[in-house]
Amino acid sequence: MPRLVRVFRVFQTQPMPPYLVAFLSMMVPMVGTALLARVLHRRKGQAAAPAGRRDQRGRGESVGTLLGMVAALYGVFLAFVVVAVWDNQTQARNNTYTEANTVARLYFTSRNTTGPQRTKLAYGVRDYARTLVDDEWPGMESGHDSAKAWDALVKLREQAQAYDTATGGQQNAANLILGDVEQLADSRRLRLDAMPGIVPSILWACLFLGAVLTVGFSLALEHSGTPLHTGMVVATTALLAFLLWLIWALDSPFSGVLRLGPDALNAVLYRIDRYPL
Repeated sequence: MPRLVRVFRVFQTQPMPPYLVAFLSMMVPMVGTALLARVLHRRKGQAAAPAGRRDQRGRGESVGTLLGMVAALYGVFLAFVVVAVWDNQTQARNNTYTEANTVARLYFTSRNTTGPQRTKLAYGVRDYARTLVDDEWPGMESGHDSAKAWDALVKLREQAQAYDTATGGQQNAANLILGDVEQLADSRRLRLDAMPGIVPSILWACLFLGAVLTVGFSLALEHSGTPLHTGMVVATTALLAFLLWLIWALDSPFSGVLRLGPDALNAVLYRIDRYPL
C-alpha cells in the first residue's frame, strides 16, 4: 500500500508525457470496451435457451463473413495511412538534412570569399542556424514557428543581395550564395508545411470507426464467450490502439515522442565553430 501511495505522489508531481497520455487515451477505452462487451455477451449467452443456440451459430457464421470483409478493408486502409505518415516523416527528415547541408555550404562559401560583406554574411548564416536550433525547433513542438527565424532569414537574404551588388569580380560566388539562400528558404518552408501533419479529421474518424467495427464484429462471433477468444480480442484491440497511436505520433514529425530533432544543424554548427572566420 505505501508503494502505491508513492506512485500516485510521483504522478502528481511529475505529469505523464503527452505521448503516453495519448496512447493510454486510445488503448484503455478500446480494451475496456472489449472486456465489458465480453462480460455482457457472456451473461446474455448464459441466460439464452439451449434451443436458440443453433440460430446463434448461424448468425456467427454470417458475422464471421462480415468480419473478414471489414478486417480486409480496414487492414488495407490502415496500411495505406501508416505508409503515408511514414513517408511524410522520412521526407521531413531528409529535408532537415538538406537544410543543414545548405547552411554548411553557404557558410563555407561565404568564408572563402573576399569583400566587405564576407564577415556579415558568414555571421548571418551562423546566427540563422543557431536561431533555428535554440528558438524555432522548441516552438515547433507546440505547433508554431519562430518570428526570430523569419527576421534572421530576411536579414540573411538582404546580406546576400548586398553581396551581389557590392562585388563585381566574384559573380559566380555571388550566384552560388543567392541560390543557397533561396534553397534555405525553400527547405524551411517545406519543414513548416510538414509540421501540422497530413492526416485530416475525416481519416481519423474512419480509422476509429474501422477499429470499432473490427472489434465489435469479433465480439459477436460464436465462440466469443471463451477465455481464449476474449484474450485474442483484447490482444487485437491493443494492437489496433498501438497502431492508431503510432499514426498519431508519426503524423507530427516535429512533436511527440518520435519527433525529429535538430541533430543535423547541431553537427553543422559544430563544424562552423571549429572553422571560424
